[in-house]
Formats: sequence, structure tokens, C-alpha cells
Amino acid sequence: SGASGWMACPAWQGGGGSTKYSANGSVIHEVAADVIAGKRFGANDAIGERFSSGGFGITFDPDMAEIANVYVDYCNDLNNTLGGQPLVELSLPIDLITGEPHAVSTIDFGLLPAPGKTEACVVDLKTGAGVAVDAQDNPQLAMYALAMLDEYALVADIKTVRMVIVQPPLNSISEWVQTVEELDVWRVRFATAARAAMVEDPVPVPGDKQCRWCSKKAD
Repeated sequence: SGASGWMACPAWQGGGGSTKYSANGSVIHEVAADVIAGKRFGANDAIGERFSSGGFGITFDPDMAEIANVYVDYCNDLNNTLGGQPLVELSLPIDLITGEPHAVSTIDFGLLPAPGKTEACVVDLKTGAGVAVDAQDNPQLAMYALAMLDEYALVADIKTVRMVIVQPPLNSISEWVQTVEELDVWRVRFATAARAAMVEDPVPVPGDKQCRWCSKKAD
């Protein structure tokens, strides 16, 4: 999720620590994933349950259930329409993309194409209400798509990847479609930015977007 930061600034650092908002988001992701995977009947079943996330005690409430329900409905509708193999909260290696040993990235929901089809899908859930996140030209989504391609290229005939951000608190669903060839351009961009970020004492490139979520911004 830090791709937008280190691609814009080689000195960018994440790891600012958990907040109550991020902990709430993690719990919503957990419940939604369980529903999609068939481990829960529905998100409403979790209302009133207590969870521990990021050092916080979280009580799952109706507003959190509504966010999960919107996302689950979208993913299930996508699966019912396109078919294929669903992937839920799946960690995929990205070391071939970034050059960082043992690096992984976790997709919220993915869909490999059904036989005879060539479009894969990646869906990312955003639970924040502060800033709308656009799928278009989104480095995080491009990273997910490349990780899926690297993992499944030999078993699925993927020509394009549809990348989607579902952000229920803002009633926002944003899509971006890239061909494999277009994603390979992103692969080169990632490799170039990763090399710049791995040098000793990289030169900071300040900017509103990258500094917003950087743990070094106060230095």
C-alpha cells in the first residue's frame, strides 16, 4: 500500500503505527473476507462482536457492517457475472517486482478469468471517509495486478486486468483497466523507483501526496 509513497519519493517511509480508524478498517476487512469465503453468513452477524486490531479493542457496529455488506455484494455480483476463481485476502510475492527479498502484497479480492475469458479482476476495499481514492493510475492496484500476473500467468490466460476500488463510506466505485503490456510499463516504473529507494541516504522529494502518509515528514 506504500507504492504511491516510495514511487514519488525514494526517502518515503511508512509504518506510522495503527490508529483507531485503521484498526476499524482491518476489522471490516476481516469480517468481509470471512463472509465472501463462506465462513460467516453475513456481516450483520458480527454486529456486537469484539475484535482486537492494532492494539485497539473494536466493537463491530452497524455502520461497519454496512461498509462490509456493500463490498461483499460487489464482489459476489462480480463473481456471479464473470465466473472464474475467486481469491480472498491472498498474500502474493512481489519480490520480482520491487527487488526486495521476501516482499509480499495482499489483495482484498481477486478473480481469475473463467475458461474462455481473458480478463482478471482485482478489488480493493477502502473504508475511509476522508479522501476519495481513485483507481485510475493507482500504483497500489498496479502492484496487485502484476503480482497476480506473476503468480497465475501459467494457469490463466490473462490479457487484461480490471482494477476496482470500492469505497462505501463515500458511495464510490472506481475502475481502471490495463492490458498486460500496459502493466509491464508499470513493472519497469516500479523497478526503477525501488532501486532509487534502496540506495543509502536517498534524496527526499517532498510533495503533498507522498508526505501525507510518510512517517518521516516531521524530520
